[in-house]
Amino acid sequence: MMKSLGNHFLLDLWGVSPTILNDDEELERLLLSAAEAGGAHPVECWFRFFEPQGITGVILLNESHLTIHTWPELAYAAVDVFTCGPASVGHSVSREILAVLQPDRHEMRRLCRGLLPDGLTHTIHQ
Repeated sequence: MMKSLGNHFLLDLWGVSPTILNDDEELERLLLSAAEAGGAHPVECWFRFFEPQGITGVILLNESHLTIHTWPELAYAAVDVFTCGPASVGHSVSREILAVLQPDRHEMRRLCRGLLPDGLTHTIHQ
């Protein structure tokens, strides 16, 4: 069985409150809460509001990162949760995001990143 260096969860969220998707401070608060509740450890945040609408946000995690891009006019958000280590942390953070943003419909996909052959844990590049 191949081991992965990281797990990348991709979430497409439809039917999210446009008010939340256009409020950078509330979105930051909700996503920080979801990250912590899911077992991740936020280090730093950066959220940018775009005129007339839409937000891009990045939360740097000890485990890697969480990003969001919003289209309030479509009630849509694209969220990425990338974590190193066990997939359970990324999955838990993703489930918490679904709980706080409450989309009418969502799709979640998981990609294993940095697949290593059996027995290999790392190599040193010289």
